[in-house]
Amino acid sequence: MSDAKDNPTLPTFLIAGAAKCGTTSLWAYLNQHPDVYMSPVKEVHFFDDEGEYAKGPPYYGLFFAGHASQRAIGEASPNYLNGGEITRRIRDLLPDVRLVFIFRDPVRRAYSNYWHASKKGWSMPPFEDALKGDRFPAMLETSRYARYLQSYYDAFPRERILCVLTEQLSKEPGAVLP
Repeated sequence: MSDAKDNPTLPTFLIAGAAKCGTTSLWAYLNQHPDVYMSPVKEVHFFDDEGEYAKGPPYYGLFFAGHASQRAIGEASPNYLNGGEITRRIRDLLPDVRLVFIFRDPVRRAYSNYWHASKKGWSMPPFEDALKGDRFPAMLETSRYARYLQSYYDAFPRERILCVLTEQLSKEPGAVLP
């Protein structure tokens, strides 16, 4: 007889990024929908953290144990956008998953990232200098969405991938949400 340890409930969709683009807002909106179960922890980091991934699918399934009769089950971890090994892990465990990527104007995303780091207490040079230097390469690199999306387009059918703009979600949430 199979139990939750052998056959855990796993997500049917992932919100996979990018950071500072509205993943928290999208997670919160979907968390209010009666047909959607979102993991109670917003950023599970199962696929992008070696220690979490090593715990295996039964551990990952614990994040969705509260699932009842909802048709869709999801989680949001912006770092999943980073692709590569993360994409392979997602494809291997969740071959039928739907992927939602949320993006915003790349410069605005980098600027938001800059202020987020400043608020965390990092000593930051002026924004323009932070972009030019090599001390904060991820600040600009993370805004190069196409580079990261390619591994998902290579691994999953296009109809399983939805790209949403933060600006669209802000102006017309009903057009974006189910």
